[in-house]
Amino acid sequence: MPTMRILPKASVASPTAFVWTLARWLINDLPGQTGPGWTLVQAYDASGVDRREPTVGQEGSMSNDAFAAGGGFGWYTDTLGVGDWIVLRSGLAVAGTQFELLIKLINATTVHLKLIPLDDFDIAGADPTAPTLPATSVGYGSAVVTLTFPSSGSMDLSLVGDESVLSLLVDQGAAAKRFGYVGEVDGVRSGGTPADDRPFVIHWNCGSACLYSATRFSRLSPRDSTTILGGGYFAEVGIGGGSLHNISNNEGDYLSVWNILPLGVAFASPPDSHFAGWLRYLGSVRINQALSGTMNNMSWMFFADSSSGKIAMQWDGATAY
Repeated sequence: MPTMRILPKASVASPTAFVWTLARWLINDLPGQTGPGWTLVQAYDASGVDRREPTVGQEGSMSNDAFAAGGGFGWYTDTLGVGDWIVLRSGLAVAGTQFELLIKLINATTVHLKLIPLDDFDIAGADPTAPTLPATSVGYGSAVVTLTFPSSGSMDLSLVGDESVLSLLVDQGAAAKRFGYVGEVDGVRSGGTPADDRPFVIHWNCGSACLYSATRFSRLSPRDSTTILGGGYFAEVGIGGGSLHNISNNEGDYLSVWNILPLGVAFASPPDSHFAGWLRYLGSVRINQALSGTMNNMSWMFFADSSSGKIAMQWDGATAY
């Protein structure tokens, strides 16, 4: 079974520091915190035009011998700059497979993300400044996911994840939240023909930290492991053709409107129409909640950047939001 790890509402100085914090937390190398234990695949320091793979057996540390050699590699010294990137490998998913994730710092307010669902990143790619990604890599469809921060300043960063899931929340103010999800979904059709053995999705509409009906997820089609699907949307518990948690009037007439309800992902375009699965550690709560807060003795927190229904995320039981 997956082991949930949480970085609750950490103060982070900048989007550059976000990249450093995210990568270190994922590989369980962030001081004072326990992360999910993903591993390093390759990293690039643009200032030195220097691309390196970690020392074998030391893939869980930025201080591995290969990164530390010479003393000037940015991922070792924590001095990241524009153009730096890193590829990480997840742990083993419930489905028995793994994926990789590219994280690249573009400028002072922009980070690119891309999911490599077949775990086939090419460490010998010809151009280190633009790492060679497989044709089956997934982001905003086949393009990258662009995570644009409202400002280059500080933020509260919350991360929830495990061996095969990452949820992130960037909070730079009431209407300045960014949300992301990368990795496995639960309840998949593992016994289908073909089996859905790489049920990995990526949330590409990072600027929409709330519930509403717009498309926002991509994945590789389980039908052929080649077609990229970019039209995934939140699959919510509904009533009368609409989301139960987007009901704003007469709430008392509806059972479960005050509960945390499961939140899934579905794709509607044939021939790949399917319910992909449930988002791990996430749910939905009612539209009339505040823009952020905690529930159930702080075992859940919730958030949104607008008056739409709120996204709920499992929490540490101790940290106020």
